[in-house]
Amino acid sequence: MDEQEEEREVVMAIYDGDPAFHQLTPVTYQYKYGEDGDPKSFLIELSWTENYPNEAPSFNMDTFYNKHVSDSVKKKISGYLKQEAENLKGFAMTYSLFEGVKEKLDDFLADAEATETVAVTDVAEEKDEERWFRLISEEANL
Repeated sequence: MDEQEEEREVVMAIYDGDPAFHQLTPVTYQYKYGEDGDPKSFLIELSWTENYPNEAPSFNMDTFYNKHVSDSVKKKISGYLKQEAENLKGFAMTYSLFEGVKEKLDDFLADAEATETVAVTDVAEEKDEERWFRLISEEANL
């Protein structure tokens, strides 16, 4: 049994019954963090290369599920995954990468909260400006 087959069996056994885990193909796995509908939830897709684990897997966060996730949060998570994968080259790492993100979830989502706050503030300011222009227009028409 080669390293990938062995890791596949271990990963499938560990995540058996975990609704957040999904195997798309024998070499592509997804893990969802957070609950559906939660603006802080996101999905990581990890694909083993032909030379995995001697080569880092590829990561994808540009999925439809992540359409609400800011680019800065995606970059922070992707950067973490790439760095950890470099450190773990030569070893089975799928479980370690998925679990490492769980451990750093608060750090990643702190950026999401800051971004959401700015976005909400921007929307509120835009609405205030719209109201102001509407009032001026209404006064001009009187």
